[in-house]
Amino acid sequence: LVLLSQTVESLKRSLPELRIGFAGDQRFESGDVVVCTIQTLLSSYKKDLKEKKISQTIPDLEELDFDLDETTAAKIRSLNEDAKMVIVDECHHATTDSYKYILHQQSKREYLIGLSGTPWVSMPDPTRPFESICTGENLQLEGLLGPIIHHISYSDLIGLGYLVPQISYFIHIPPIKFKKRDYQSIYRDYVVASDSPRNKILVKSVNN
Repeated sequence: LVLLSQTVESLKRSLPELRIGFAGDQRFESGDVVVCTIQTLLSSYKKDLKEKKISQTIPDLEELDFDLDETTAAKIRSLNEDAKMVIVDECHHATTDSYKYILHQQSKREYLIGLSGTPWVSMPDPTRPFESICTGENLQLEGLLGPIIHHISYSDLIGLGYLVPQISYFIHIPPIKFKKRDYQSIYRDYVVASDSPRNKILVKSVNN
């Protein structure tokens, strides 16, 4: 939600002539440009997904711990389905069932643009770049969004002042036994969670 707020405020400064709305944190505000979270978009279709038993293929749906009131949900569904231009941030996630379901509802869409700092779902192997890029996941992403039309390097972004020079520190973290094996659970429990063993080691290292 912090990123949602930052994006809204940034667009307001950059596009003062337009109304900037948002759909997130169980709230909806219309506008000429509307910034949405995938969680809120999914939640607006939650009832339909469950009735059609599609929710079983979208694990993210079970993670949603809130329900939108039907009036708000209908407004968000209408926004999604009537959108003419859609920009997907972190678009390397677009091949997941969650994103594909939302994108497939956009029957009036004319433009679809993806932004990502890591566009390849499977990272290329420098020793065999062509074969390693042409994986099923990478081809699926390109089939959904089209080819990369613009690229800017990290060093260029640093030179332009958008990124700071990187300083790397290596911290040893002992092996951790995971209760669950799927990526989403591991990322949530051992990276995002503030009291995870990994994060305690990082905090201790910084404080020292």
